[in-house]
Amino acid sequence: MASFSRLLEDVAYVYIPDITRTLSKAYTYTYINMSAVEDTACVFLRDFHSPQYQVGIDTLFYKTDTYHNFQGIKLIPPGSHLIHITDSINNSRTGKFVEAEPGTVIIMDLVHPDDTVDNISIEISTVSVEKSIKYGLTQEIYVSKMTNYQNSVNELEIATTSIMQGFDYSKYLSNNTGHVTSEDATTLEVRKLDEAIMRRGNDAGSRNQKYVKDLTAGLKILNKNILKMSVIDLTDKKTLVRTGSANKMQDYMDRTWIIEKAFGQDRDSGFMKRYLAEFKFSFVLAAILNNQGAYQQWKTLLDLFLRSGRLLKQHEKESYDFMSTLSIQLRVFLRLRKKEDYEDMDDTFNVDLSELQDSFTECLLTVDELEGTKLQFAFGRIVQLLNSRFGMEISDRLDMSE
Repeated sequence: MASFSRLLEDVAYVYIPDITRTLSKAYTYTYINMSAVEDTACVFLRDFHSPQYQVGIDTLFYKTDTYHNFQGIKLIPPGSHLIHITDSINNSRTGKFVEAEPGTVIIMDLVHPDDTVDNISIEISTVSVEKSIKYGLTQEIYVSKMTNYQNSVNELEIATTSIMQGFDYSKYLSNNTGHVTSEDATTLEVRKLDEAIMRRGNDAGSRNQKYVKDLTAGLKILNKNILKMSVIDLTDKKTLVRTGSANKMQDYMDRTWIIEKAFGQDRDSGFMKRYLAEFKFSFVLAAILNNQGAYQQWKTLLDLFLRSGRLLKQHEKESYDFMSTLSIQLRVFLRLRKKEDYEDMDDTFNVDLSELQDSFTECLLTVDELEGTKLQFAFGRIVQLLNSRFGMEISDRLDMSE
Protein backbone atom coordinates (compact mmCIF):
# COMPACT_ATOMS: atom_id res chain seq x y z
CA MET A 1 0.00 0.00 0.00
CA ALA A 2 1.35 3.42 -0.93
CA SER A 3 2.26 5.79 1.88
CA PHE A 4 0.10 8.76 2.74
CA SER A 5 2.64 11.22 1.36
CA ARG A 6 2.87 9.21 -1.86
CA LEU A 7 -0.91 9.26 -2.23
CA LEU A 8 -0.87 13.03 -1.85
CA GLU A 9 1.75 13.32 -4.55
CA ASP A 10 -0.36 11.25 -6.94
CA VAL A 11 -3.14 13.83 -7.11
CA ALA A 12 -3.02 17.44 -8.19
CA TYR A 13 -6.36 18.47 -6.74
CA VAL A 14 -8.76 16.90 -4.30
CA TYR A 15 -12.22 17.62 -3.01
CA ILE A 16 -11.89 18.08 0.75
CA PRO A 17 -15.08 18.02 2.82
CA ASP A 18 -15.48 20.73 5.42
CA ILE A 19 -16.98 19.37 8.65
CA THR A 20 -19.00 22.12 10.29
CA ARG A 21 -18.63 23.23 13.90
CA THR A 22 -21.49 20.97 14.98
CA LEU A 23 -19.96 18.21 12.85
CA SER A 24 -23.40 16.80 12.15
CA LYS A 25 -24.40 18.54 8.93
CA ALA A 26 -23.86 17.32 5.39
CA TYR A 27 -20.47 17.79 3.78
CA THR A 28 -19.76 20.95 1.83
CA TYR A 29 -16.95 20.38 -0.62
CA THR A 30 -14.11 22.80 -1.32
CA TYR A 31 -11.81 22.52 -4.31
CA ILE A 32 -8.29 22.72 -2.86
CA ASN A 33 -4.93 22.76 -4.56
CA MET A 34 -2.68 20.14 -2.96
CA SER A 35 0.17 22.66 -2.93
CA ALA A 36 -1.82 24.53 -0.27
CA VAL A 37 -1.90 21.39 1.89
CA GLU A 38 1.87 21.16 1.76
CA ASP A 39 2.15 24.68 3.17
CA THR A 40 -0.02 23.95 6.21
CA ALA A 41 -0.11 21.68 9.24
CA CYS A 42 -2.81 19.46 10.74
CA VAL A 43 -3.78 18.12 14.16
CA PHE A 44 -4.52 14.39 14.40
CA LEU A 45 -6.64 13.41 17.43
CA ARG A 46 -6.46 9.98 19.01
CA ASP A 47 -9.14 8.50 21.31
CA PHE A 48 -11.02 11.74 21.95
CA HIS A 49 -14.57 10.63 21.21
CA SER A 50 -16.24 11.34 24.53
CA PRO A 51 -19.15 13.66 25.43
CA GLN A 52 -16.98 14.85 28.32
CA TYR A 53 -14.51 16.68 26.09
CA GLN A 54 -14.41 19.51 23.59
CA VAL A 55 -11.36 20.01 21.42
CA GLY A 56 -10.31 23.37 20.09
CA ILE A 57 -7.60 25.39 18.44
CA ASP A 58 -7.32 29.15 18.94
CA THR A 59 -10.91 30.51 19.01
CA LEU A 60 -12.44 27.41 17.38
CA PHE A 61 -14.25 24.72 19.42
CA TYR A 62 -15.45 21.24 18.40
CA LYS A 63 -17.41 18.57 20.24
CA THR A 64 -15.65 15.28 19.57
CA ASP A 65 -18.69 13.05 20.07
CA THR A 66 -21.11 14.93 17.79
CA TYR A 67 -19.65 13.37 14.69
CA HIS A 68 -18.05 9.98 15.30
CA ASN A 69 -15.66 10.32 12.37
CA PHE A 70 -14.11 13.56 13.61
CA GLN A 71 -10.39 12.90 13.94
CA GLY A 72 -8.62 16.20 13.59
CA ILE A 73 -8.15 19.66 12.14
CA LYS A 74 -6.44 20.37 8.84
CA LEU A 75 -5.16 23.32 6.81
CA ILE A 76 -3.70 25.05 9.88
CA PRO A 77 -1.47 27.97 8.85
CA PRO A 78 2.13 28.03 10.10
CA GLY A 79 2.86 29.91 13.31
CA SER A 80 1.89 29.88 16.98
CA HIS A 81 -1.41 28.26 17.93
CA LEU A 82 -3.14 27.29 21.16
CA ILE A 83 -4.58 23.77 21.12
CA HIS A 84 -6.97 23.16 24.00
CA ILE A 85 -9.42 20.69 25.47
CA THR A 86 -12.43 21.40 27.67
CA ASP A 87 -13.53 18.98 30.37
CA SER A 88 -17.27 19.70 30.61
CA ILE A 89 -17.73 17.52 33.68
CA ASN A 90 -14.98 19.07 35.79
CA ASN A 91 -15.51 22.52 34.24
CA SER A 92 -11.86 23.05 33.35
CA ARG A 93 -9.89 23.83 30.24
CA THR A 94 -6.27 23.02 29.52
CA GLY A 95 -4.20 23.91 26.51
CA LYS A 96 -0.78 23.87 24.97
CA PHE A 97 0.92 26.39 22.73
CA VAL A 98 2.46 24.82 19.64
CA GLU A 99 4.44 26.02 16.65
CA ALA A 100 2.78 24.69 13.52
CA GLU A 101 5.28 24.08 10.73
CA PRO A 102 4.40 23.50 7.06
CA GLY A 103 4.01 19.86 6.05
CA THR A 104 3.82 18.51 9.61
CA VAL A 105 1.28 16.54 11.61
CA ILE A 106 0.64 17.40 15.27
CA ILE A 107 -0.27 14.16 17.07
CA MET A 108 -2.53 14.93 20.03
CA ASP A 109 -3.18 12.52 22.91
CA LEU A 110 -5.13 12.97 26.13
CA VAL A 111 -3.30 11.83 29.26
CA HIS A 112 -4.24 11.62 32.93
CA PRO A 113 -1.26 12.52 35.14
CA ASP A 114 -1.05 10.50 38.35
CA ASP A 115 -3.79 8.23 36.96
CA THR A 116 -6.53 10.62 38.09
CA VAL A 117 -9.62 10.94 35.95
CA ASP A 118 -10.27 14.59 36.85
CA ASN A 119 -6.73 15.70 36.05
CA ILE A 120 -6.08 15.88 32.32
CA SER A 121 -3.20 17.04 30.22
CA ILE A 122 -2.43 17.25 26.52
CA GLU A 123 0.47 15.31 25.12
CA ILE A 124 1.66 16.50 21.75
CA SER A 125 4.30 15.31 19.32
CA THR A 126 5.02 16.72 15.88
CA VAL A 127 6.01 14.47 13.00
CA SER A 128 6.38 14.80 9.25
CA VAL A 129 3.62 13.66 6.92
CA GLU A 130 5.78 10.70 5.91
CA LYS A 131 6.00 9.44 9.50
CA SER A 132 2.38 10.13 10.45
CA ILE A 133 1.07 6.95 8.85
CA LYS A 134 2.50 4.82 11.65
CA TYR A 135 0.25 6.74 14.06
CA GLY A 136 -2.79 5.76 12.01
CA LEU A 137 -3.19 8.84 9.84
CA THR A 138 -4.29 7.91 6.33
CA GLN A 139 -5.36 9.85 3.29
CA GLU A 140 -8.99 8.88 3.94
CA ILE A 141 -8.85 10.35 7.44
CA TYR A 142 -7.21 13.53 6.21
CA VAL A 143 -9.66 14.06 3.36
CA SER A 144 -12.97 13.05 4.95
CA LYS A 145 -12.55 13.05 8.74
CA MET A 146 -10.78 16.30 9.51
CA THR A 147 -12.46 19.68 9.86
CA ASN A 148 -11.16 22.61 7.85
CA TYR A 149 -9.45 25.24 10.01
CA GLN A 150 -9.44 27.90 7.34
CA ASN A 151 -13.13 27.54 6.50
CA SER A 152 -14.04 27.77 10.20
CA VAL A 153 -11.98 30.95 10.55
CA ASN A 154 -13.62 32.44 7.46
CA GLU A 155 -17.04 31.88 9.03
CA LEU A 156 -15.90 33.91 12.03
CA GLU A 157 -15.06 36.82 9.73
CA ILE A 158 -12.10 37.53 12.04
CA ALA A 159 -8.49 36.72 11.21
CA THR A 160 -7.44 34.33 13.98
CA THR A 161 -3.80 34.76 13.01
CA SER A 162 -4.00 38.40 14.12
CA ILE A 163 -5.05 37.22 17.58
CA MET A 164 -2.22 34.74 17.98
CA GLN A 165 0.55 37.01 16.68
CA GLY A 166 2.51 39.75 18.41
CA PHE A 167 3.67 37.99 21.57
CA ASP A 168 6.08 35.29 22.68
CA TYR A 169 4.03 33.00 24.92
CA SER A 170 7.15 31.38 26.41
CA LYS A 171 8.02 34.63 28.20
CA TYR A 172 4.83 34.45 30.25
CA LEU A 173 4.97 30.80 31.36
CA SER A 174 6.93 29.44 34.30
CA ASN A 175 7.18 26.07 32.53
CA ASN A 176 8.99 25.25 29.30
CA THR A 177 6.30 22.94 27.94
CA GLY A 178 3.79 25.49 26.67
CA HIS A 179 1.05 24.05 28.89
CA VAL A 180 -1.60 26.43 30.28
CA THR A 181 -4.89 25.91 32.11
CA SER A 182 -7.94 27.89 33.13
CA GLU A 183 -6.72 27.62 36.74
CA ASP A 184 -3.20 29.02 36.27
CA ALA A 185 -2.54 32.02 38.49
CA THR A 186 -0.92 35.30 37.54
CA THR A 187 2.08 36.66 39.41
CA LEU A 188 -0.19 39.20 41.11
CA GLU A 189 -2.58 36.51 42.36
CA VAL A 190 0.26 34.45 43.80
CA ARG A 191 1.75 37.50 45.49
CA LYS A 192 -1.58 38.47 47.07
CA LEU A 193 -2.06 34.97 48.44
CA ASP A 194 1.48 34.94 49.80
CA GLU A 195 0.87 38.29 51.52
CA ALA A 196 -2.33 36.94 53.09
CA ILE A 197 -0.40 34.01 54.51
CA MET A 198 2.23 36.33 55.96
CA ARG A 199 -0.39 38.56 57.59
CA ARG A 200 -2.24 35.69 59.22
CA GLY A 201 0.76 33.53 60.02
CA ASN A 202 1.56 35.24 63.33
CA ASP A 203 -1.85 34.53 64.83
CA ALA A 204 -1.65 31.44 66.99
CA GLY A 205 -5.40 30.75 67.04
CA SER A 206 -6.39 27.28 65.87
CA ARG A 207 -9.02 28.60 63.48
CA ASN A 208 -6.56 31.02 61.98
CA GLN A 209 -3.87 28.35 61.68
CA LYS A 210 -6.26 26.15 59.74
CA TYR A 211 -6.99 29.09 57.47
CA VAL A 212 -3.27 29.66 56.90
CA LYS A 213 -2.78 25.96 56.23
CA ASP A 214 -5.49 26.04 53.57
CA LEU A 215 -3.95 29.15 52.02
CA THR A 216 -0.53 27.51 51.97
CA ALA A 217 -1.95 24.46 50.24
CA GLY A 218 -3.59 26.73 47.70
CA LEU A 219 -0.32 28.59 47.14
CA LYS A 220 1.45 25.30 46.46
CA ILE A 221 -1.09 24.47 43.76
CA LEU A 222 -0.85 27.92 42.19
CA ASN A 223 2.92 27.72 42.03
CA LYS A 224 2.75 24.72 39.66
CA ASN A 225 2.45 27.07 36.71
CA ILE A 226 2.50 30.84 37.01
CA LEU A 227 1.53 33.32 34.32
CA LYS A 228 4.43 35.73 34.56
CA MET A 229 2.58 38.96 33.88
CA SER A 230 3.37 42.43 35.17
CA VAL A 231 2.34 43.13 38.75
CA ILE A 232 -0.03 46.10 38.51
CA ASP A 233 -2.64 46.31 41.26
CA LEU A 234 -4.90 49.27 40.61
CA THR A 235 -6.89 48.47 43.77
CA ASP A 236 -3.80 49.41 45.80
CA LYS A 237 -3.58 53.19 46.22
CA LYS A 238 0.22 52.96 46.37
CA THR A 239 0.24 51.86 42.72
CA LEU A 240 -1.13 55.24 41.67
CA VAL A 241 1.46 57.28 43.59
CA ARG A 242 4.85 57.92 42.01
CA THR A 243 7.72 58.19 44.46
CA GLY A 244 9.20 61.67 44.54
CA SER A 245 6.55 63.14 42.24
CA ALA A 246 5.89 66.87 42.51
CA ASN A 247 2.42 66.57 40.99
CA LYS A 248 0.60 63.57 42.40
CA MET A 249 -2.75 64.73 41.02
CA GLN A 250 -1.36 64.80 37.48
CA ASP A 251 0.10 61.32 37.99
CA TYR A 252 -3.30 60.08 39.13
CA MET A 253 -5.10 61.60 36.14
CA ASP A 254 -2.55 60.52 33.52
CA ARG A 255 -1.16 57.05 34.10
CA THR A 256 1.29 56.86 31.23
CA TRP A 257 4.10 56.73 33.79
CA ILE A 258 2.75 53.43 35.21
CA ILE A 259 2.97 51.81 31.78
CA GLU A 260 6.48 53.19 31.30
CA LYS A 261 7.53 51.91 34.72
CA ALA A 262 6.03 48.44 34.27
CA PHE A 263 7.22 47.81 30.71
CA GLY A 264 10.23 50.09 30.30
CA GLN A 265 13.66 48.50 30.42
CA ASP A 266 16.43 51.00 31.09
CA ARG A 267 14.14 53.69 29.70
CA ASP A 268 14.21 52.23 26.20
CA SER A 269 11.62 53.06 23.56
CA GLY A 270 10.27 49.52 23.25
CA PHE A 271 7.96 49.63 26.26
CA MET A 272 4.86 49.99 24.09
CA LYS A 273 5.72 46.83 22.16
CA ARG A 274 6.03 44.85 25.41
CA TYR A 275 2.87 46.46 26.76
CA LEU A 276 0.85 45.48 23.68
CA ALA A 277 2.33 41.97 23.70
CA GLU A 278 1.15 41.32 27.26
CA PHE A 279 -2.23 42.80 26.41
CA LYS A 280 -2.56 40.29 23.57
CA PHE A 281 -1.37 37.34 25.65
CA SER A 282 -3.77 38.22 28.49
CA PHE A 283 -6.63 38.29 26.01
CA VAL A 284 -5.78 34.87 24.56
CA LEU A 285 -5.74 33.27 28.01
CA ALA A 286 -8.93 35.07 29.03
CA ALA A 287 -11.00 34.52 25.89
CA ILE A 288 -9.89 31.01 24.98
CA LEU A 289 -9.09 29.41 28.34
CA ASN A 290 -11.53 31.41 30.50
CA ASN A 291 -8.65 32.23 32.85
CA GLN A 292 -9.97 34.81 35.31
CA GLY A 293 -6.56 36.09 36.39
CA ALA A 294 -5.66 36.80 32.76
CA TYR A 295 -9.04 38.47 32.26
CA GLN A 296 -8.40 40.81 35.20
CA GLN A 297 -4.94 41.58 33.84
CA TRP A 298 -6.42 42.34 30.43
CA LYS A 299 -8.87 44.80 31.98
CA THR A 300 -6.11 46.39 34.07
CA LEU A 301 -3.95 46.99 31.00
CA LEU A 302 -6.96 48.35 29.13
CA ASP A 303 -7.84 50.68 32.00
CA LEU A 304 -4.28 52.05 32.03
CA PHE A 305 -4.42 52.82 28.32
CA LEU A 306 -7.75 54.61 28.62
CA ARG A 307 -6.33 56.92 31.30
CA SER A 308 -2.99 57.68 29.64
CA GLY A 309 -3.47 60.92 27.74
CA ARG A 310 0.24 61.59 27.24
CA LEU A 311 0.62 58.16 25.69
CA LEU A 312 -2.02 58.99 23.08
CA LYS A 313 -0.32 62.26 22.22
CA GLN A 314 3.29 61.03 22.11
CA HIS A 315 2.81 57.53 20.64
CA GLU A 316 0.16 57.85 17.96
CA LYS A 317 1.19 54.81 15.91
CA GLU A 318 1.43 52.51 18.95
CA SER A 319 -1.87 53.87 20.28
CA TYR A 320 -3.52 53.16 16.95
CA ASP A 321 -2.14 49.60 17.01
CA PHE A 322 -3.55 49.18 20.52
CA MET A 323 -6.98 50.42 19.43
CA SER A 324 -6.97 48.14 16.38
CA THR A 325 -6.10 45.17 18.60
CA LEU A 326 -8.85 46.07 21.07
CA SER A 327 -11.41 46.35 18.28
CA ILE A 328 -10.60 42.82 17.08
CA GLN A 329 -10.65 41.45 20.63
CA LEU A 330 -14.08 42.90 21.36
CA ARG A 331 -15.45 41.31 18.19
CA VAL A 332 -13.98 37.96 19.22
CA PHE A 333 -15.59 38.25 22.65
CA LEU A 334 -18.92 38.87 20.96
CA ARG A 335 -18.57 35.81 18.71
CA LEU A 336 -17.51 33.54 21.54
CA ARG A 337 -20.53 34.33 23.66
CA LYS A 338 -23.14 33.88 20.90
CA LYS A 339 -24.82 30.51 21.42
CA GLU A 340 -26.43 30.54 17.99
CA ASP A 341 -22.99 30.70 16.38
CA TYR A 342 -21.34 28.15 18.67
CA GLU A 343 -23.99 25.52 19.28
CA ASP A 344 -21.30 23.00 20.23
CA MET A 345 -19.96 25.04 23.14
CA ASP A 346 -21.04 24.19 26.67
CA ASP A 347 -20.10 27.58 28.02
CA THR A 348 -19.26 31.02 26.73
CA PHE A 349 -17.11 33.80 28.11
CA ASN A 350 -19.09 36.76 29.37
CA VAL A 351 -17.39 40.15 29.40
CA ASP A 352 -18.44 42.96 31.72
CA LEU A 353 -16.76 46.28 31.00
CA SER A 354 -19.19 48.45 32.94
CA GLU A 355 -16.58 49.21 35.60
CA LEU A 356 -14.49 50.87 32.87
CA GLN A 357 -17.31 53.21 31.84
CA ASP A 358 -15.62 56.29 33.31
CA SER A 359 -12.24 55.31 31.85
CA PHE A 360 -13.70 55.01 28.34
CA THR A 361 -15.40 58.40 28.77
CA GLU A 362 -12.13 60.02 29.88
CA CYS A 363 -10.33 58.55 26.90
CA LEU A 364 -13.02 59.79 24.53
CA LEU A 365 -12.57 63.33 25.87
CA THR A 366 -8.81 63.06 25.41
CA VAL A 367 -9.08 61.69 21.89
CA ASP A 368 -11.47 64.48 20.88
CA GLU A 369 -8.76 67.01 21.76
CA LEU A 370 -6.13 65.43 19.50
CA GLU A 371 -5.21 67.25 16.31
CA GLY A 372 -5.25 64.24 13.99
CA THR A 373 -8.36 62.28 13.09
CA LYS A 374 -6.82 58.79 12.82
CA LEU A 375 -7.17 57.98 16.51
CA GLN A 376 -10.52 59.72 16.70
CA PHE A 377 -12.02 57.49 14.01
CA ALA A 378 -10.43 54.35 15.50
CA PHE A 379 -11.70 55.04 19.01
CA GLY A 380 -15.06 56.17 17.67
CA ARG A 381 -15.58 52.72 16.15
CA ILE A 382 -14.75 51.13 19.49
CA VAL A 383 -17.21 53.36 21.33
CA GLN A 384 -19.93 52.57 18.80
CA LEU A 385 -19.33 48.85 19.29
CA LEU A 386 -19.40 49.15 23.09
CA ASN A 387 -22.59 51.19 23.10
CA SER A 388 -24.43 48.99 20.62
CA ARG A 389 -23.26 45.51 21.65
CA PHE A 390 -21.92 45.68 25.20
CA GLY A 391 -24.71 47.74 26.79
CA MET A 392 -22.51 50.74 27.62
CA GLU A 393 -23.34 54.44 27.35
CA ILE A 394 -20.15 56.27 26.48
CA SER A 395 -20.54 59.89 25.43
CA ASP A 396 -18.54 63.12 25.61
CA ARG A 397 -21.69 65.24 25.80
CA LEU A 398 -23.14 66.37 29.10
CA ASP A 399 -26.74 65.45 29.73
CA MET A 400 -28.38 68.79 30.51
CA SER A 401 -31.90 67.37 30.89
CA GLU A 402 -33.51 67.31 34.30
